[in-house]
Amino acid sequence: MDELDKIDIDILSSVAKYPGQPIIGYLKQFSEKRRLRTLYDRVAILTDCGLLEMNRNSGKKFCLLTITDAGKAAIRGREDLTSSPEASS
Repeated sequence: MDELDKIDIDILSSVAKYPGQPIIGYLKQFSEKRRLRTLYDRVAILTDCGLLEMNRNSGKKFCLLTITDAGKAAIRGREDLTSSPEASS
């Protein structure tokens, strides 16, 4: 993944704010803009990049998401870019 876009950042932020929820709980808010399959694919890519972790051993029929330290850093890095004076010029 070259660069995170707004939806990637929004997914990461949502997982950071409410960790340990089923994937669908995070994706519902975007399902009007994108197909769920596309959103699941994005979560898979974010997981493959080490920004999210899936807990498939939760004993439930679905897997739960948590954000990694790298995911938190990606959010912070993105916020730093948008709040810096150079980003507004």
